[in-house]
This record gives sequence, structure tokens and C-alpha cells, in this order.
Amino acid sequence: MTPMDAHTILQKAAKHMQDRASTYDSPDGERSMSATVQAFNAITGRHLTEAEGWLFMALLKAVRGFQRKGYHADSVEDMAAYVALMGEAKAKEMCLVTDRKKMIAEIREALEKATPGPFIARDYEWPGNDKLLYWVMTHDDGIGAFACYEDAHLAANAPEWLRFLLNEIDRLDREYAEERAAHNAHMTELLECELERDSWKAKAEGRGMAVKTLTEDNRKLRYENGGFQ
Repeated sequence: MTPMDAHTILQKAAKHMQDRASTYDSPDGERSMSATVQAFNAITGRHLTEAEGWLFMALLKAVRGFQRKGYHADSVEDMAAYVALMGEAKAKEMCLVTDRKKMIAEIREALEKATPGPFIARDYEWPGNDKLLYWVMTHDDGIGAFACYEDAHLAANAPEWLRFLLNEIDRLDREYAEERAAHNAHMTELLECELERDSWKAKAEGRGMAVKTLTEDNRKLRYENGGFQ
């Protein structure tokens, strides 16, 4: 049998993705993980990302590929597809983070350059122009006028409200980073416990086999010497 080369494996992985897209998802390709991790997070309260979901599937296929001897085409080809989808999801996450940071930076810059407040929305009509009835004022002068009071109220409070939202974003980012760090530390601790458990289990099984062997040897000696079995 001719060994499978990497180029062929990737081609087969791409073909699997196309086949599953037409069967389960959409013409754009296999994109079921986003909805899957959203459901998982809603049930468990975790914060698994789409990229991490694909990573989980790739690791599952990797483990299956090494559970038995030989080459398992299904596991290898699926793993290649999942790694590609993981890379795509990770790149998409980075684009979203970049766009988010850029937008926040633009808002902060606009607030810094804007006329200093505080601002007041006049709740009475200013005569002379039907389109400019409600003025937004500083302590010194008006800076804009609107056709309705609700618009003036929104404009007058927008700087303060935007600063509040930016502070909330900063707070949530800090909390999320702390929660992720705690989660990662917990998962590391669990992994270390599992490794220690497996080590002790292997040692116990080894000792058990040793005891069993000694017991059998002892029985044979007793039998050979005329003793009881």
C-alpha cells in the first residue's frame, strides 16, 4: 500500500468539509461549532470559544488515531479539517478583537477632543427656528440644537454615558481575564491530579501483578513440596 502524503490528506479533509457542508450546514462550509459552544456555555456557564471547540474535536481525533495500531484515515483527515477550522476561528477572533479595540480607541479619542462638559439639555423651545428648538448648553454657550427634546437630552448626556460604558468595558475585560486565568489554573490542577492518579493506578496495578505472581510461585512451590494448593 502506498503511504498517504500530506497533500492528499489535506485534500481529503477539504472534501469532507464540503460534503458535510452540503449535508448539515451551508454552502459556505462546516460552521456548526459557533452554535455548539454557545449552547455549551449557556448550559455550563463556561466561556468556551469557537476555536477552543474545534481544538477539542481535533484532540479527540488525535487520541482516536493513536488508540489502536495502524493508520486510521478517518481520524487523521477529520483532525486536519478541525485544525483548519480552529485556525479560521482563531483568526476571526483576532479580527473581532482588533476591530473592537480600534472602535474603543476612536471613542476615547473623540471624547478627549470634544468640548468639555457638563452639558445641559434645555427642556423648553427656543424661538426663531422650528428645526432647532431644543438647545444643548454648556455653562457659557449653546453647542447644538435639535428638533425634539429627546434628541437634545441624548446628546447632552452622551459623553457621560459613553465614559460610563467605557469604564464598564474595562471592568468586564478585567473580570473576564481573571476568570479565564482562574479557569486555566483549575484545568491545569485537574490535569495534574489526573496524571498523578494514573501514576498511582499504574503503580498499584504493577504491585498487584507482583503480588499475584508471588502468590502463584508460592503455590507452585508448596505443591511441588507436597503442600496444599
